[in-house]
Amino acid sequence: MLHKELLARNICQVLIEAGGSMNAAMMEAKSVDEIYTFVCPRILMDNDAVNQFEGRQIQKMENAVMLQLLDSKTMGEDILLRYKVIH
Repeated sequence: MLHKELLARNICQVLIEAGGSMNAAMMEAKSVDEIYTFVCPRILMDNDAVNQFEGRQIQKMENAVMLQLLDSKTMGEDILLRYKVIH
């Protein structure tokens, strides 16, 4: 497993900046401890836009991945949110 190889190399943290498919794969593998995401005061309406998490569909709230807000920071007009993933 990748996490064992990283630990063997004394690597304890990895930042993943990826598209929706990779993000979803990492979440499904329970390889994500924290999520950083931005909220900005803009609305785009694009049916072809990539979602943050494109994987198997979770359509019921009881099956949703739970998050705990750890921090928020205003950066200009944007807000950076840091969440802990509850596995």
